[in-house]
Amino acid sequence: MGEPRRNFDVDDKLYGCEQIREQNVSFSQICCDSNPEQPTRYHFALKLSLLSVVLTTLAACGGGGGDAQQTESNPAPTPITPTCTANQYLENNSCKNKIAQTITGLQLAELVPGQNVTLTAKSNVDLSVVYKSQTSEICSVTGTQLKTLKVGTCIVEANQAGDGKTLAASPVSSSALVTAACTVPQILSEDKLSCIVPKPTEPTTPIDPKPTEPTTPTEPKPTEPSTPTCTAIQYLDGKSCKNKASQSITGLTLPPSFNVGQSYTLAAKSSANLVVSYSANTQDICTATDENVKAIKAGTCTVEANQIGDSKTLAASPVSASQQVQPVCSDSQYLENNTCKDKVTQTIIGLGLPENFIVGQTHVLAAKSSANLAVTYSSKTADICMVTGTNVKAIKAGTCTVEAIQTGDSKTLAAKAVSASQLIQPVCSDSQYLENNTCKRLCCINILQDTDF
Repeated sequence: MGEPRRNFDVDDKLYGCEQIREQNVSFSQICCDSNPEQPTRYHFALKLSLLSVVLTTLAACGGGGGDAQQTESNPAPTPITPTCTANQYLENNSCKNKIAQTITGLQLAELVPGQNVTLTAKSNVDLSVVYKSQTSEICSVTGTQLKTLKVGTCIVEANQAGDGKTLAASPVSSSALVTAACTVPQILSEDKLSCIVPKPTEPTTPIDPKPTEPTTPTEPKPTEPSTPTCTAIQYLDGKSCKNKASQSITGLTLPPSFNVGQSYTLAAKSSANLVVSYSANTQDICTATDENVKAIKAGTCTVEANQIGDSKTLAASPVSASQQVQPVCSDSQYLENNTCKDKVTQTIIGLGLPENFIVGQTHVLAAKSSANLAVTYSSKTADICMVTGTNVKAIKAGTCTVEAIQTGDSKTLAAKAVSASQLIQPVCSDSQYLENNTCKRLCCINILQDTDF
């Protein structure tokens, strides 16, 4: 005998395995062992109602009764997304280390209240640097502009928070003393935070070398005032310090169309009429020599203009200008996203003339370009046939030759010209016949019959 049929208890009723397959009722799964009188029960907290789940349960219990055997395929494993650290980023389902960056170029010089300075720190990965004042009562920062408010020590901090593939830079800071701005006859105090008036030197009393002899006292010579010490933003004029004049740079531009190999003359000017100097911040893209900038390769060219001042003029805040340098493409290329790409080729097909082409007949030309551009036609035998638009008309007998061209466009090369030829036949009258494409006259033979003979 075969293995005993296994039974299932569903809602307090005993069902055979074949019967349970036909039920669409909620149940608690019960699997039978080899003894059908004492089934082993496995209860689930949730009751299922779908017949497919019942069949799955039967397969788990070993099936029962029927000849068919149900097979359940194993599902494909789901790829696990790794968890990256704060110093990593996810790419192609794997964690990669973020790159480090540093900030350079934050340096402050001695300042005076009310002075404006442009901050020019840079990240080595060309991300935007953010500034903040750590002494907001002494100086304030808005964007890249620093403004001094009062005397004291000004401290500025530069930060770069990084991005999806770059770590945050370690913050850097720079400090400078904001000194008092003194006017004549005032001079800076020792700590440079206040202005003081120098005390005049007391005249000395002359000593009588011979007390026994009365002498006439001499008038004391007035003591000349001491030379004041001027600050970095002042200059000495005679015996007094005067504030240096400020200046600004204007007119720094690059050409709107800047191609590789092209040179351009820079023409920035100082408001103090001092000579402006230039430098290229992207020397792999462009170079600056004296007043000339030359494009080397495609990319963003950035040029900076400076004027360091003189004995009576403060240094100007540097200014910069940027422009995209475009590559020089060949005739078979076009420019797209600042890159030269090859133009696509094209061919002309379908140019034909009718086999029986008769003088006076007109034919519509239907050649096509593989690039779906409009084809242009011309007649190479204008005395035999004439082309107007897409129509060719037979004028006289002879060989008609038509040529089709397509000159291309900004992204497509010109197609190779193709031609087609056909013999145009003349139209013969009833008294003529066609021979060698020429109408010839028919010859008439008159037979005279003489009835007298």
